[in-house]
Amino acid sequence: MSDLETSIPAIENVEELAQDVFLKDMLPDKSESVVESDITDAEFVRELVRSIVLKDQFADKSQPDLEDQFDPRLELYPLPSLEQDVEAAKKYLNKVYDHEGVSLYNHLSEVLMKILTERPDNPVEYFEHFSQEVKESRSFPDQDLLRDVHMPPDAYSEAARLMPMFEAEPQNDEEDEGDQVDAISRVRDIMETSYYFEQVGVGLTHQETFLISLALRRLSQDRTIERLRFWGKILGTKSNYFVAEAQMTEDEYERRNGEIDDEEARLEEEKAKVEEEKAQADEAKEGMGVETEKPEEEVREITPEEVERKKVRELLSKLPPIPKPILKPPIEVPPERPGTGTNKLVFYVCTRPGESWTMLPDVTPKQITVARKIKRLFTGNLSTEIHTSPSFPGTEMNYLRAQIARISAGTQVSPRGFYGAGQDEEEEEEDEEAVTQDLAENPDYEPLSIKELLDIDNWVHHTAYILEQGRVVWWKPSTDEEAEEEEEEEKDEEDINDELVKETGPPLFNSLSEDITLETVPPWIIRRSSQLIPETAVTVVTSNLWPGAYCFVAGKKTDNIYLGFGHKFTSTNFTPEPMDPIQNVYPEGPEIMEINDPTIEEEETWRLAHMPKEKKKDEEEQEEEEEEAGEGEEDDDEDEDEDD
Repeated sequence: MSDLETSIPAIENVEELAQDVFLKDMLPDKSESVVESDITDAEFVRELVRSIVLKDQFADKSQPDLEDQFDPRLELYPLPSLEQDVEAAKKYLNKVYDHEGVSLYNHLSEVLMKILTERPDNPVEYFEHFSQEVKESRSFPDQDLLRDVHMPPDAYSEAARLMPMFEAEPQNDEEDEGDQVDAISRVRDIMETSYYFEQVGVGLTHQETFLISLALRRLSQDRTIERLRFWGKILGTKSNYFVAEAQMTEDEYERRNGEIDDEEARLEEEKAKVEEEKAQADEAKEGMGVETEKPEEEVREITPEEVERKKVRELLSKLPPIPKPILKPPIEVPPERPGTGTNKLVFYVCTRPGESWTMLPDVTPKQITVARKIKRLFTGNLSTEIHTSPSFPGTEMNYLRAQIARISAGTQVSPRGFYGAGQDEEEEEEDEEAVTQDLAENPDYEPLSIKELLDIDNWVHHTAYILEQGRVVWWKPSTDEEAEEEEEEEKDEEDINDELVKETGPPLFNSLSEDITLETVPPWIIRRSSQLIPETAVTVVTSNLWPGAYCFVAGKKTDNIYLGFGHKFTSTNFTPEPMDPIQNVYPEGPEIMEINDPTIEEEETWRLAHMPKEKKKDEEEQEEEEEEAGEGEEDDDEDEDEDD
């Protein structure tokens, strides 16, 4: 118990006092027998109150005999009134103090004021907590002499965050009103599509859907966006991602491509400048070598260290040449330009409706190829690093963009004939990128019946297929430098042709019936929302390869949505890809093969065999005599010639 609780005198035996009052009136003398009492209820209450007051007044143990000075029967107190009770209670609470000198009345007043200010949901449950906070505020006051500001509940903070979304933007003139109408027309109505998805048991809550609709309207104010729709929701461990799909205007794509061209031109200029400086440095070095060449007159003594180094160089020159490495770094495939291929569309994400949208960067082929080999849950933080095997080139922002590209390429479907390319077939054959350029709704499309929609042959992909290279359009690497290296290494022509094989994928508007079946799992499931009322039923297509991908059709209305973790289905547990085997940097040959070290006897035999033989003295003398004899014969021949 706290000091405050022990300082308040509590009446624990009220029942005993009542019993004493009752017995005093019934048995004035203990020796008398029990008789029926004539005491009334009012008198009994009056006597009970009087006994309680006397009991409380003489509770001090230091004065045990004072109670005997008062005879309970000498005087009868008047019955207490409400005002007297309040005043007595208030006086009593004001004169009881704790160890800090604070009365119970003031303490309860502060506690009640705190409860009325903050208004908790269950004040009875947290009454002791508020009392403790009031005590601590007196015992440990803040250094700045200011009270802690009461933090509003989560509901209030959430409402304050969403309030700007419900504020209508001021309209100054007719032009602003026209711009607002254009912005609204660029956004696909998510409330309408949500209604159709609800018919098949798919979608978000009404509150989330309405907030997303408001968030998309605010995002559509950007004039660089031509079309905008809600792509889906990717679940994460800490927070989720709400994804919006946008198609930018042609001017915006031209601006982005211009920035890329300027950056490439700048890099080429820097590369040319570095090569030029290197060439100038080589020329200067050669010139300095000619000028600083020492004349023949300058001769200096050669030190023993230089002699030793010269011997080492001679020995090294006799060794076989250092083998050249055959391992070449992989060729980096360039990303597709903005507005084409995998970067045709731009995606925005946010973790909660009402927060600012973040535009994801363009995806690269390497990110897509590595994303196919890994599987990792999203955290909800775009700056999270990705640690996988093989190593992913980027953060969670890039991984999210790569998964969105893969999901879109594999699950964006529609009824046959609903979409059509804006170019003619002849132009499509000439330009491979035409299939990803002008995809628009077919105004002449006639809705299919429910029976026809249940046939998988009447459904097609309207998003281009991503090749193994990580691009929609195959990129042919430049073969100029590679051809020279291949000639030096004497590679076969068959190997060269294998490296340049062009990848091909299924064409645009390919039927879903041609999709690959994963073991016994069909890639798609088609069903309708109602068997009882087929006239107004909604047809939905569900992907089994990408769980969470759906597409509905109701008359001339259709849309796609994804609600899942962003992972592709695998029939077995996922196993990370093992490390690549160690590659041979140098070609195998006797120059780099390990052999056993020779023994001492073998080394001595080899040394003696390669040492120059010493000539014996007898042989040298004999050779000298033969030389002298030969010289004497030459002299005699010369004398005979002179006589003749």
